[in-house]
Amino acid sequence: MIEHLRDKFKDNYNYTAAFPTATVILDTASKKDAPILATMYDCVKICRGNYKTKFDYDDSYNFRNTGGIFNPLSEKEIENIIDADDSVILTARKNDDIIAMLWISHFDKTSIYFRDIIVKNKNLSGIPTLFIRTATKLAAELGYSDSFAEIYKVVYYNDGEYKKVDMLNERSFNVAISSGGRHIEDLPLKILTIDEIEFGIISNIITFEHTVVIDLLGKK
Repeated sequence: MIEHLRDKFKDNYNYTAAFPTATVILDTASKKDAPILATMYDCVKICRGNYKTKFDYDDSYNFRNTGGIFNPLSEKEIENIIDADDSVILTARKNDDIIAMLWISHFDKTSIYFRDIIVKNKNLSGIPTLFIRTATKLAAELGYSDSFAEIYKVVYYNDGEYKKVDMLNERSFNVAISSGGRHIEDLPLKILTIDEIEFGIISNIITFEHTVVIDLLGKK
């Protein structure tokens, strides 16, 4: 059913939306976009070169304020997603340049999964809301009743020395809640190892009831 979402979005929602600093066009990614999307992932990845800054409460570009991705997709992985029947990557473009993306997957007969969202420019803070509203509206027309997303809280990292963090990706969390999402539960602690650094992660599960989101964001 997700392939119909891809077609429906492409056919009906290639439209312009005015923002204070830009006019953007929403559409779906194709394979020619894979190098650009891979670069976007690389720019927001959490790695040995930036993890201490990312989890420093005194840094304005920390994980709480700007988010970040632990497992960035490669160009080949993005191409595979674009080919897949169970996923779609939505993009926002300004003057033909991709300025934001949202990866959506089919989850089950009634639900879709908002996986990754990347926005290049803080001045385009309305883009995630536009993505969510558009995707939920089209998904509802195809019979999906709800969506969900995972938003990380980093509990600690261990680079040879244990460091307590307890930092939520508040930027993404606040966008989700203000878009009609509900925080329903936290998953058990899981361990990720990136560049030989251990991170303890808790996933906050956010659900979106499509009828609620469509009404709320339509008014906005």
